[in-house]
Amino acid sequence: MVALAAAAVGGLGDLGALALKEWVFEPLYQATGRQYIPVLGRGPRPAGAKDCGILPRTCARESYGLPSGHAAHMWAMAAFVIDLTRASPAPPTMLRLLITVSLCSIAMIVSWSRVHLGCHTWSQVMWGGGLGCLIGGWTAGALEDTIWKTECGRR
Repeated sequence: MVALAAAAVGGLGDLGALALKEWVFEPLYQATGRQYIPVLGRGPRPAGAKDCGILPRTCARESYGLPSGHAAHMWAMAAFVIDLTRASPAPPTMLRLLITVSLCSIAMIVSWSRVHLGCHTWSQVMWGGGLGCLIGGWTAGALEDTIWKTECGRR
């Protein structure tokens, strides 16, 4: 059940990133006519980004990369599972530490790969990661009582 919920929360991270990208950040950059806004960073994807957006490059629109959907997805899943393991009624173990380190490492590798592949800038990945952590943490907080009651057989 936790694995399915984590996957769903990752999808929420993707949807949240897409909604912000399409309805908040892209219109903001277009309205100001700027490529860079100090607090947000660069809106469009880095020069030379190859088919990183949802739409293929044959489309006339410019692809915006703020925030990174991949980073939002991975960090939402990581934050969700980490928060749930932290709220577990079981005593802390090395397994919890291993889960935390593993999930954070995977999320960092995915975030780094988006910059390394030229699909995003570091600020776009950081915004995506922050959004993912908010979504994952909020969802875990909202569902932790329900999940632990179900998982521990205390309906």
